[in-house]
Formats: sequence, structure tokens, C-alpha cells
Amino acid sequence: MTMKRYDGWVKPKPRSGAVSEPAEYKCLVRATLGNKKISTVINHKDVTKFQMAYGNLLRANIDGLKKKDKKAARGRKKTKATQ
Repeated sequence: MTMKRYDGWVKPKPRSGAVSEPAEYKCLVRATLGNKKISTVINHKDVTKFQMAYGNLLRANIDGLKKKDKKAARGRKKTKATQ
């Protein structure tokens, strides 16, 4: 997932002349999984609300992950360093 500031421009900005800055920037959120892609635009004032909701969603659904075996990882690192 990536988040990026979005000003609403879909074409390159012209070189000549003054371009007015938007009154309020937005946030572009993109996510991919395999060949599936989704994106959405969030208002600046709603970004923290979105991040809190996304964090809660992750915490609720990441319960099936296996914990890493720290002892095995330490043992491998020591053997590589001594060789």
C-alpha cells in the first residue's frame, strides 16, 4: 500500500505561466495484491481517520501469522560470521 499527496492534476503542469496551488491537498492511496489494483482519494482532513480505521483493520485480521523463531535466526547469524 502506498500513500502520496495528490493535487488533482492528471496531466503535467504547464511550464509557462503561474499555476495556482490547490486550496487543499488530498491523499492518493494505492494498494495491489497480485494483479488486482485499487486506489482511492482521501481529503486531507480525513487522512488520520482513514489511518486509524486501516490500522484497526490490520490488527483485527493479522492474527494467523506465525511468530519467528528467534533462537534459530541468532544461531544462523553466528555461524555465518565465524566462517
